[in-house]
Amino acid sequence: MLRRLTILAFCVLIDRGALASDLERILIPVHVAARADASGSVWFSETTFVNENVSPTPIDGSGVADSHIPALMSGSLLLKPNFEGGNPGLFLYVPLEDSAKIALQTRVYRANDIAGGIIIPAVKSDEVLHKTVHLLGIPAGPQSRVRLRIYDVSGAHSGNVRVITFAGAQRSDLIVALSAPGDFPAGSRPSVPAYAEIALPLPPATEHMMFVDIEPLGLEQRLWAFSTTTDDNSGNVVAVLPSR
Repeated sequence: MLRRLTILAFCVLIDRGALASDLERILIPVHVAARADASGSVWFSETTFVNENVSPTPIDGSGVADSHIPALMSGSLLLKPNFEGGNPGLFLYVPLEDSAKIALQTRVYRANDIAGGIIIPAVKSDEVLHKTVHLLGIPAGPQSRVRLRIYDVSGAHSGNVRVITFAGAQRSDLIVALSAPGDFPAGSRPSVPAYAEIALPLPPATEHMMFVDIEPLGLEQRLWAFSTTTDDNSGNVVAVLPSR
């Protein structure tokens, strides 16, 4: 009998593109250990799983400390500490025939709020397409900080995207470069995604909401993104996911 799993998450993406037919790539967008933000808050992450397969599922990836996900169980997945100075998330790989019965989720939380965190649902592969990503209704006030995180789940090492921000009558366009840390040997499976994290300019004082489009500029790009708004007074964080 499966134990009930409380899903608290920074979401997991599953991508079937650019892979051997017997493997499925899973993106964990955020993997951090004791990372401080601009306000001095220290953040951690915990990735949890549920596996409904009747046999243990092999799992691969440079960030994975375990070689298998236990069968018919839920729990925490042991991951290696992330590389220093970055926060692009990581890729995991599991057999294609097992992936439908596996869910992986990540909760990101402050050191002084271990029972809290940011909740984001899982995103399946058919929702990660070569198309513009829309983030709607991003809260933004004069005492807030807004950050945008963009991922290419295709497995590419680099590429450019166009970020268009709307706030009332104001519009801004920006070309953003995505890149993956390190080098991928030819023919190898990438361990991290091409990624960018940028601060978004705040809207005019009369506006308290922003809208962002992220357009792919590469033919094979499959983008996913989310924003976070941090209220400098309360410390509350709101995450906005792509519209469906």
